Amino acid sequence: MTDRLDAALTALEQDKLLAEALGDRFTEVVTALKRQELARFRRAVTDWEFPAYSWILRPASTTL
Repeated sequence: MTDRLDAALTALEQDKLLAEALGDRFTEVVTALKRQELARFRRAVTDWEFPAYSWILRPASTTL
């Protein structure tokens, strides 16, 4: 999904005819907001990732 959204935003920015029809300012604002959303999404830890990798954060048991 994320790669397709990124590609769609790039295509929108490059499509001068569509950008002109929508309005340059609208196109700039929408693509900027969607790129910010995409960046936040890519930084998020999913419900699957946390249990799969959180064991790395647990301290090793020390037995003497």
